[in-house]
Amino acid sequence: MKLMLLRHGRAADRLTWDQADQLRPLTEEGIQSCRELFPFYQRLSSVDMIWTSPFVRAQQTAAIAKDLWGIVPQSESSLAIDQNPHDVLPRLIAHESVDLMLIGHNPHLSELAALLCGFNALDNPPFRIKKAGLVQLSGAPKPGGMHVDGYFAPRHFLVQDRT
Repeated sequence: MKLMLLRHGRAADRLTWDQADQLRPLTEEGIQSCRELFPFYQRLSSVDMIWTSPFVRAQQTAAIAKDLWGIVPQSESSLAIDQNPHDVLPRLIAHESVDLMLIGHNPHLSELAALLCGFNALDNPPFRIKKAGLVQLSGAPKPGGMHVDGYFAPRHFLVQDRT
């Protein structure tokens, strides 16, 4: 299995957001950076399915991915922010024969990557997926059954005008 773990783009500031966190949307900057990054990500690997957290910012990120990969994202409750990374394992195992993209949040995605790669420290994963960042894994979707093929942060692809 090839697995792409994609964190949602930059969202509205959670400290100033006055509604439920599930409703917090991407910023215009977040939308734009996803639109600029995803063509690079698309060249890295094909996917057969896209699963996304039910939170608005992940759904918006998935809509941008849909436009490029041509795959309608499926909402997956086990990718929500408050879920344990172990909760998605049965679904991954059931879909072991397909290449998947999971769109979600931190620390959940970083913890899931750590779990799948055999790291024990879920409270302190060996890396943190940046907003609109991507981790590519391959192998068997079980604890310790996968390895990292790539770790990409937006700064690896985007040039920011600092003038």
